[in-house]
Amino acid sequence: MWKLNSESCDHWDVHVPGWTQESIPIIPFEIDSLSEGYKPSTGIYFKIKTFGVVIHSLGMLSKIFELNEHTNSTLQLILKNTKNGEILENIKFNITDESEAEYTYKSVSTARGLELAPGFEGWLYLAKPASLNLPNLCTIMEQQHLGSHGVLYFTGLTLLGSSVKKRYASRNCLLLNLEYSLTEPTDTMHHLAARETQNQVETRRMRGIEADVAEELEDHDDLAFLPTIDSAHAASRNIKYFLETIEDINYDYLLVTTDSSLINIDLVLNHLSGANSFWSAFRHSVKPGDLDLRYEAATFPPLPSPSFVLARHLAQFLPINSGYLAEFSKLPVSMGVWMSALSPDYRDDSRWQGGQEVVNRTELWRQGKLIVLEGLSAQEMDSIWKD
Repeated sequence: MWKLNSESCDHWDVHVPGWTQESIPIIPFEIDSLSEGYKPSTGIYFKIKTFGVVIHSLGMLSKIFELNEHTNSTLQLILKNTKNGEILENIKFNITDESEAEYTYKSVSTARGLELAPGFEGWLYLAKPASLNLPNLCTIMEQQHLGSHGVLYFTGLTLLGSSVKKRYASRNCLLLNLEYSLTEPTDTMHHLAARETQNQVETRRMRGIEADVAEELEDHDDLAFLPTIDSAHAASRNIKYFLETIEDINYDYLLVTTDSSLINIDLVLNHLSGANSFWSAFRHSVKPGDLDLRYEAATFPPLPSPSFVLARHLAQFLPINSGYLAEFSKLPVSMGVWMSALSPDYRDDSRWQGGQEVVNRTELWRQGKLIVLEGLSAQEMDSIWKD
C-alpha cells in the first residue's frame, strides 16, 4: 500500500496536512516565471493513488487568453480516461473568460464535482494547441501539498507539437492547472497514521520467510544470494548480478523464466540452436509506459515474453557491460533494449506464449504444443505437475 507502484520498492511519499478539508480545493501548480525556463507542455498524465479525489475545476494560464485576445480562438480543455478512452470533461473557454488571476478556471460539468476513484488514470490536455499563440518559455512548479508524490500522482507530460508521452518533472512549463480535494480527508489521515503498525506486521512476515530460506539452503545448497530485492522492477538488475556469479560455469544457453511458470524442458533442450540465438515469443511496436519514459524512441525494439532463451554469447554481454546498461521497469523490456544493440538472431516462437489468455493452455502444454505455462499459482503448479 505504501509503495509508489507495484513494479518497484520506491517509497510513496504522501501526507495530509491538517488544513485539508473537502471544501478547500488543492491547486497543484504555481507560476515561477512566464518568460524563461522550459518549453510549453500542453498536457499532463496522472494517476489516483489509494484514496479518491474530487475534481472541482479545470484551468489554464491566463497568459494564454492575453496572447490570443485578437483572434477568434476557442480554448478547450479535455480530461480523458486513458484506460478506456472516455472523455469525462470537455470545457470550452472564450477569450473574454480571462481572469485577473494567474490561472483562469471553469467548473466541471457536475455540480458536486467529478469524483475519481483510486486507480483512475487520466490525461488532461489542451485541444488543438498548434492553432494558438502560447508562451515560448515558462517555469511552473508543483507545490506538493500532499508530499512529493501525493494522492493525485503525476506520471507524464505532452509537449507542444508532440503526442509522445514524456517523463514528468516537478519543474516544467505546464500550461494547465486544476482544483481538486480529497473525497474523505479525515479517513485518509487515519489510514496514513496506521503506516507504522502495518510496517511492523510486514517485518514479522519477512522474518518467517528468512527462516524458510535458511532451511532450504541448509538442506540443498542450491541458492544464489544477490545484493538486491525481489521485485519486477529489480529483475533487470538481478539478472546482471546473477550472471556475474556464474561466469566460471560452462554453459551454451541461458534459460530465463519466472517462479510462476512451468517449462516443458524437453521441448527446450530439443530445439536449442544458434550461437547468436534469442528465442522467445516477441511483442513488436510496444510504446513506453509511465515507468519507462527515459526511453526516447516512440516504440521499443522487439520485447521477449517473460520466459526466453539466450545463447551464451548474448548472455555474457550483460555482466561485462553491467554498469552501462540502463534498467527499465520489467526484465523483458530491459532485455529487449539491451539485446537490440547486438543484432541477435530473433527466433520468434508462439509456443513461448503460455499466459492465461491462451485457451486450453494446460492441455496444449501436456501435448507439447506450448513450451511454457505462465502466471500459475503455487496450487495450480502443483496440480499440473502431479497430473
